[in-house]
This record gives sequence, C-alpha cells and structure tokens, in this order.
Amino acid sequence: MYPGLGAMAVTAASGLAVQVAAGYCSVPSPTTGQGGYLFGTLTAQTLTLAAADPGNPRIDLVVAWVNDTGTSSGGCGIAVVTGTPATPPAVPSSSSIPVPSTAVLVLAQVTVPPAAVALASGAITDERSFVVAPGGVLPITSPSAAPAAPPSQLMYDLSRNVLVQGTGTAGTVALLGGAWAPAIAFKKTTVSDSAAKGVLTQVLSVSVTTDGATDVEVYAKWPGLYVSAAPLIVTMSVSIDGAVLDQSPIYVQSATSTAPANGGSFRAYTSASNGTTPAFGTHTVAFTFQSASTSSTTTLACSSTAQGVLRVSPAIA
Repeated sequence: MYPGLGAMAVTAASGLAVQVAAGYCSVPSPTTGQGGYLFGTLTAQTLTLAAADPGNPRIDLVVAWVNDTGTSSGGCGIAVVTGTPATPPAVPSSSSIPVPSTAVLVLAQVTVPPAAVALASGAITDERSFVVAPGGVLPITSPSAAPAAPPSQLMYDLSRNVLVQGTGTAGTVALLGGAWAPAIAFKKTTVSDSAAKGVLTQVLSVSVTTDGATDVEVYAKWPGLYVSAAPLIVTMSVSIDGAVLDQSPIYVQSATSTAPANGGSFRAYTSASNGTTPAFGTHTVAFTFQSASTSSTTTLACSSTAQGVLRVSPAIA
C-alpha cells in the first residue's frame, strides 16, 4: 500500500456504511509474471453495505478491482462483495464481485450482525498487506504476518525494527547477522534440595527472545555432585517454558562435600522436525536437577572457582 499505513484503510462510517481512505494499492494480476495494477483514489470513498439479515450474521468483503480489457472499456475501482447470511457465516469469494473484473485485492472483511443498523466496534478486519517490486525489502507488521517467502526475500519487521529474511514458511522469518542474542548465567554457590528432597530443583535460568525460526542450543554444566546417601541417581535436565527439552541421568557415588564427584555437562537442541523450535517471543530456559530419593540430600558443589553454567544461543548451522 502507498502512502503509509493509512492508505486505503477501511473504517466504519454512519449506519451500514464503510469509508475507504485515499491512497494507492497494487492489485495482483491473475496471470503469473504479469506483476500488478497500481491505482488508487485521491479522496476517501464511502460504500454502503446491504441491509442486515434479520436472523443470521454475514461477512462482506471490501475490495479493489481492475477490469483489464486492453481497451477504453476497462476500468478499476472499489466495491463490496456481499456475503451469505449463516451461522456461522462464511467469507465470500472475492471472485463474486458484482462488477466485471480480471484482478481483485481484498482490503477488509466486515462482519454484519443480524438485524444491525450500524457496524459494531471491531466489525472490520484489515486485510491489507505491503507489496514491493522484485528485489525490494518487504515491510511486515510482525513475524506472524510474513508470507511464505524464500530466503532471498528480505523483509523489515516493523514490530522489532529489524531486517529479516524469508524461511519459505508463512508466519516465520530469520534474523540477519547471527539471529537473536545468546544469554548466559553462572552459579557460584552450592545448590541443594535439602528443603524438599527429591523435588525438581532449579540451578539457573535465563530469558531469551527468539525469532520463531532459528533453533536453540542449550549448554548446561555443573562442577560436581554429592549426596548424603550414595549411590544415587540424579537427573539433570533443561527445559523451555517448563517443558523438558532434554535430560541426563547421573549415577552419583560421592557422599562427601570434601570430594564431590560426577561433574559434567551436556548440550541440548530444539528442532523443527520434532516441534520444539521456540515460537517468536520471549522464553524462559531453566537448568534443573532431581534426585531419585526423597530421603537423601543432593547438592551441586558450585563455587566462584568451579561454577555452574547455563548458556542459551542460536543453533546456527
């Protein structure tokens, strides 16, 4: 749309009418490789919807249309496609526009309640999207609004003010320049489950804001373990938003704080193939342990010179 976000925006007018703001749009040609038709209005236009059905709601479309005849009889404009009243109502096909057309662009959906004489708040759903020439940078309002664009398509995410690229999947993008920033945390004091033996005990946690497309690598390290009654199995685990990503059972043989043993580390990864790739947004990653006994105390022997570590970073191939 051009110019700006307000170009050809559809808003409620008085009664069962809508107003289409001035501006320009590009109506895509139905013929592959033919690009689009650029046109617009210099002033706001008002369109009146059909009377509401007495018993059922319906959904109407506000569209921009082009009739390309190659002659002076062709034209372009805006119109309303009236839906069929039903419960629940279905979105009508834009091809049922009541004027001759070869190309149609949906600007908005309008929900008309039964027996309505005016449009309710929230009745209009904006369907406009940005378009650019081949090779241009496509603005998107958020990652979820991204089209199924190939990685060669650059986009600008207006919600985060960052440059991204397509992934081939609608609703996902990849950040340029190393994806999102990694996070790291250290534990310099001992951690014990003495207050509640055998329960899940947190060692460290960090928050990361992911892009919804890049997988996560989680590295967890502990310097040593000891238990009050050896031997004992203690399970080390990492989770994302409370869901366990991976875990490692440790056979602890040390029962003394003067000689803690069983230090170690492990890495865990998310994967789109098993549905663990984090969605776009902020997530909490936690490093925890849990003893197999409810009577023996388990202690991670962390100190300033032998620290526990939790590092979360993008898994870049």
